Amino acid sequence: MLRSIGSLAGFEPRLRHEADSLDLVEDLILAGLGVGLLPADRKTPPGVVIIRLAEPEVRLRAYAHTRKGRTTWPPLRYVLARLEPGTS
Repeated sequence: MLRSIGSLAGFEPRLRHEADSLDLVEDLILAGLGVGLLPADRKTPPGVVIIRLAEPEVRLRAYAHTRKGRTTWPPLRYVLARLEPGTS
């Protein structure tokens, strides 16, 4: 994501770390090892400041690819219902 945003803004960021854990991203920020992308509504620890990106606009999108006939399985049906617009 950072590469895409940087490209749209006219530069290529130097990536040193990649993490799937938002807690780990915050730890890297607190250690002074760079910046990261975090959800705007996430409660952050002292020392981490959320700055809204003005341009380019960033939107969270999620997609689900399933095998035919599997969407009736209750756990998957539950997750898919949470991905549909207007549900929470």
